[in-house]
Amino acid sequence: MSNSQFDIPEKLYDTSNLSKSGKADALSDRPLADSSSLPESFHDAINVLRAHYSKVILVCQEKLNELEDECDKVKNLLATSSLKSNANIVISEVSKKILSTAKLSELQIEKRILEKRAADLEKFRIKHARIYDPAVPFVGGIKAVIIITVLYLLEVLFNAFMFFGSSSAIQAVIISLSTSLVNVVLGFFVGRWAITSLFFHSHKSIRAINLILSSLFIGLVIWLNLMIAIFRSILTAAEDSFALTISTVDAVWPFDNLAMLDFNGALLVGVGIVFALAALLDGWFSDDTYPGYGKIYRVFKKQENKLSAMRIKLENDAYDEIKIARSELQEQFNRNLSSIDTWNKGINKIQKTFIDFEEFVGNLNEIKRRYWDAYLSAHQSHQTSSYVEPSFMKAEPSLLLNPDYVHPENVFEDVAHSYMTDEKRDALASKMRKDTEETHNELLSSLDEVILNMRVKLQEELS
Repeated sequence: MSNSQFDIPEKLYDTSNLSKSGKADALSDRPLADSSSLPESFHDAINVLRAHYSKVILVCQEKLNELEDECDKVKNLLATSSLKSNANIVISEVSKKILSTAKLSELQIEKRILEKRAADLEKFRIKHARIYDPAVPFVGGIKAVIIITVLYLLEVLFNAFMFFGSSSAIQAVIISLSTSLVNVVLGFFVGRWAITSLFFHSHKSIRAINLILSSLFIGLVIWLNLMIAIFRSILTAAEDSFALTISTVDAVWPFDNLAMLDFNGALLVGVGIVFALAALLDGWFSDDTYPGYGKIYRVFKKQENKLSAMRIKLENDAYDEIKIARSELQEQFNRNLSSIDTWNKGINKIQKTFIDFEEFVGNLNEIKRRYWDAYLSAHQSHQTSSYVEPSFMKAEPSLLLNPDYVHPENVFEDVAHSYMTDEKRDALASKMRKDTEETHNELLSSLDEVILNMRVKLQEELS
């Protein structure tokens, strides 16, 4: 038997005691001829069988109840209403996450900020007659900073190289850093703001001020580069003629002392002016040439890009949530199919239990028959010649358990409704799978419809 609770202990198959009892009763001429009661030893053996039967019934009833509860739970889980209820929770959650009030509120705030930035840009265009978008900077913001940094370092190195040997190291470094600061860094800012305002600012007064600033810068660059060039020439001349007395104060007024300029000094002037011109061009091309236009346009584009990034994130989040929802529905579907298999196995166990129970009852009846045969055989083998058998010893012994009364559907009446044949069980399992699949497809269609509606609403919010 497949169910261990129906296993019969080996000791119950032992008939040796009944054989001994039959022999002893025969030698003592018992039972009497007019007796109607079965031998006491046989009664005792039958009571042991009945006790084992009662014990098995209790164990079997408990296991059948567990199987029935498990099967009923699975069947309730697989009910269409339950499947839809569980799936609708998933669909509702994805809708809440995608159309989160907090996210949409944040998006609306950023949209209003963008509208304000767009309005500011449009006002600027109208006020300053700008009918074009700002030119894309030739150099660009970050690239402009990189270029100005490289120019600064190159001029520092060049100036330091030109002065090492002619002056102390500290003096060379100070001259290199300060000269590069004016030529390159200050040149960049003049090119970015002063020169552009000089050509394009709408107010003449501002243009006049920037003309003055630009002129001052050009004069400062020429003066500074000539000054350090003549200063170096003076230092070189002093090294070449120890007896010559030369004052470095002459370098402060370079235009009166141009005759002192040597080749290396002229090289310093030329390279310094080239670096200053490069810095001016870097500042000029780092932004739109019309003053303020590039800035207000960048503020607008920054907000536009921020809103665009938010839209992309919302769309990606929506895609991820939809993907998760589909995955959860698929997992539910797979669990449901697995539950059908669980139900199928549970019902099959109930069926096998009923079949094994019938076999168990038959085995107990067979053991009772063996008991009687063992007792009767031993008794008849040792009867005295004068012994008269009672009538019950000549009749066929009754069954221990009448199959008509101990049929499993009667014994386990509370779970009898779960018993079914293989054909009926397989047919019902197939129907459950089909219904589950149809419900799953219906739920996927519902999810698609909800997703479509959410996307329409999301696009309305994003537009």
